[in-house]
Formats: sequence, structure tokens, C-alpha cells
Amino acid sequence: MGRKEMPEKILRALISFSCLAPVRGVGKKLSYNKSILPRGEVVERVCQRVMDFYAERKVESALVSRTAKTYQGIYFRNQIKTIKEKLADETFEAPALREKLNNRLARYRKEKEELSSCDGPKETIAFLARYYAEDIAADFEPAFFSIFKHMAYKLFPNFASSIQISENGDGTFEAIRKLMWEAPVLFMPNHISNADHIPICMTLNQMRLPQPRIAVGANLFRGISAVLLSRVNGYKIRREYVGQSEGVLGGIKWFQNPVYKHVHTEYLKQGWDNNEPLMFYIEGTRSRDGSLGKPKLGILGDALEYAKETGRTLYVVPISISYSIVPEDKDIEASRKGENISHKDLLSQLRGMDRGFKKYASGGIHLRFSPPVALNAETKSLSSFAGDVMETISSEVVTMTTSALAASILKVKHKTLTGRTFHLSDLMDDFISLLDKRIAGKGTPEDQLNGAVDIFKGRGFIKDTGNGEAFELLDEPLILQYANRIAHRVDWL
Repeated sequence: MGRKEMPEKILRALISFSCLAPVRGVGKKLSYNKSILPRGEVVERVCQRVMDFYAERKVESALVSRTAKTYQGIYFRNQIKTIKEKLADETFEAPALREKLNNRLARYRKEKEELSSCDGPKETIAFLARYYAEDIAADFEPAFFSIFKHMAYKLFPNFASSIQISENGDGTFEAIRKLMWEAPVLFMPNHISNADHIPICMTLNQMRLPQPRIAVGANLFRGISAVLLSRVNGYKIRREYVGQSEGVLGGIKWFQNPVYKHVHTEYLKQGWDNNEPLMFYIEGTRSRDGSLGKPKLGILGDALEYAKETGRTLYVVPISISYSIVPEDKDIEASRKGENISHKDLLSQLRGMDRGFKKYASGGIHLRFSPPVALNAETKSLSSFAGDVMETISSEVVTMTTSALAASILKVKHKTLTGRTFHLSDLMDDFISLLDKRIAGKGTPEDQLNGAVDIFKGRGFIKDTGNGEAFELLDEPLILQYANRIAHRVDWL
């Protein structure tokens, strides 16, 4: 068994083992998620809520069903066309994959026919509501999650040991712990890596808190990651285009489908009814230049609507996450230039991250939790509320040594004729001034600087041209990406 194959085979074995009745029973007893419902029951409840809503709105039901049916038809046609093109490629000689594609093709054709045969708005909405609820809903398996969280320390030991946590204000963790049994709690981190939720969930588990539902982009649901994410309470959220079409129907995104959007909202509300915590990225997607993005109001809008409908208070926990080594840094830069980086699965990214933290002893991940903020019917401005949450996240982002080094390099690099070389002695004062005083660093400032330099040399961003004192800048866009992660506190960027 190859080293790359080992984690995937282990995980598949663990998934099968966790589904055994005795193991599943023990897992439920040990789980912190005491009120979570089985996936099938969640799907039924969501579908019923959607049908009840439209049953009282006949005119809206007719308009919505027609629009949703059209958009879903575009999706089915696009998927069928794409699969047929792959199968028609004579150079495509993977029998197992061909069989999977043929099965998928048959399924899409069947579902397309079923949708076409729906008679009237009620039948159409019932079909689509179930289709979307089945697609979205997580399949949390407490036994697997319990096993996986322990195995993660063996599968990705360097990644796991690199996590550091701190709280913004005494008693923050205790306040979160108390609220999670009384009300819906929404964890909102900034978004840097596809793996962001792993260290956050590890931290929550160490605090003996329930595993939240996690909004995960559909692009990550591939291969073993699709099974893994669902089992650890990740639910699928589709933000991409439903399919390529010419004319007025070109460029339609999933959340423009009114039934899909409504099913997603009801899925969230069903969880909040049971005080199930939720985690989603307030920026919506990973930053493409390293800087913090603007808050998205979609899920927050659903939360405020729920608060007004029920009179309940939800609590938002801002989380500030930062990395000394961003696992997808080069991919993110490629994405900024237009390349598609959505094809990589989570498992391979975790393996790469683990190797990175093994190679560089100074590497690390820091999570900083801020006190819960109430969101209720008294909240007057959603945009102001979201802006305040984003400001808290921004102000509490821990400055990692690589970001401090990157910002310092960009300040001093133009002191030479070429503008691409720098000396460590020229940037030492700026580097020290940027180090985060709220956390303890690893070693002296000189040690921290040298550790960050080793990371950038190893990543190919800089090279030594003078016995460890003079360096040449090889990849300014990547240096800028790391500097941008603290641009909100550096006046020269």
C-alpha cells in the first residue's frame, strides 16, 4: 500500500466499521451532539416545511415551480452532455471510471424524465424539494466522527500539533460553552483554506462542544472527501452555475433557483430549532489575494429572519484564523489569474499541509475566539451587524511570522537598485514591530525571523544570495498574498 493511498483506505475502513450497529450505538452515547436528528428525518422535516409554505401561496407556487423546473432542467442537460462527451473520448481507458460515469448518466436521465413528468406546481416542488434536501443534508455519524478525531492525530500529526488557540477576553470559551445548550450558535471564521474547518472542529471538540453543521462548497464533495465531509456534519452548498446555457438563461447560479434557496433556508431553520450549532465563512469563499473580504449576508439574513419569526436569539462567535503556511497559497494565486483550482480534494490538501508543518518547525495555525454576539429581532441593520462581526475578526487575526516577514520585505525591497533584493538587517525592526504581542512566539524575534525565512525559501518565494543575510525576491505575488493577510494593520500596504 503506497503512502498516499494509506489514509484513504484507512478512512474507508473506518467508515464501514462505524456503521456497524454496536459501534453506532456506542458512538451516539459518547457524542456531544445529543439532539441531532437522523438524516432521513431531517430530509422529511425540511420537505414538509417547504410544502407547507407553498401550500398557502398558490400564485407564488406556480411561478416558483416553473422557474425552478427550468433551471433544474438546464443542470440535468449540462450534466448529461458533459458525461457523454467524456465517454465519447476514445483515449479514455479507465474501465472502473467508465462504469461510474455510465451509472451517473443513467441516473441523470432518469431524474430528468421524472422532473419532466411532474404535473403541476405541487408535484414539481415536491420532487425538487426532496431532490435538493437529499443533496444538501449532512449524514453525521457520531461513531465515525469519534474515531476520526482520534485517528486524525495519527494520520496528520504535524498538522494537529500545530494548532494554537486563544480567547479574546477572559471567559470567552466558557460563555460559548454555556450558550450552545440554550440557543443556536453560529461560528463565523474568516476563510483562508479549504481545510479551515478541520482545526476549528478539533478545537471545539477539545472544548467538549457539539460538532456544528458546516457549510461546505460542493466542489469539495469528491472522492473520499464526499463521504468524509458528510459524516463529520458537513453539508453541501452549491454556489456554482447550474450549467452553461446561451441567451437569457446563461450564467444562472444555484441560489437563483427559488426552490433550492428555500430548501437551504429550511434546512438551516430545522437545525436551529434543535439548537444545532452552525459554522460558515462570513466571506463566503476563500480570499484570492490574501486580504480579508467583505461579509456576505445570505446565511446571516436567514438567521435574522428566523430570529424575527420565532422571537429567539441566536449568537454569533467570530473566529480569527491565520496560518504561517497557507496550504493552497500557490493554487490561490493561480485562481486569481483565472485557473480552476476546485478539482483538489480535502484529503490531499490535509496530507500536503501535514508535510509542510513537518518540514518547518516554525509553522503553525492560530485560532482566536471572540465573545458571542447576540442576533435577534432587535437587530436593526444586518449589514452593520455583519460589518461589526467582520471588524472583530479582522482586529483579532493573529499576525503570523510569515505575514510579518512578507510585509517587511515589501517595505524594504525598493531600497536597492533592482528592487528585488533585501537584507535581513534592513527589515528586522519592522518585523519585530509586527509580531503579535498577544501570543507567545516560538523563540526570540531572531529565531522567529529565521523560521519565516526558511519557510519562504522552501516555498520558492525567495533565495539566499549572501550567506543568510542578502536575499532575492523570486515570487512577489505570493509574498504580497502573505502580506495582505495583515494589510488591515499595516499602513504601507
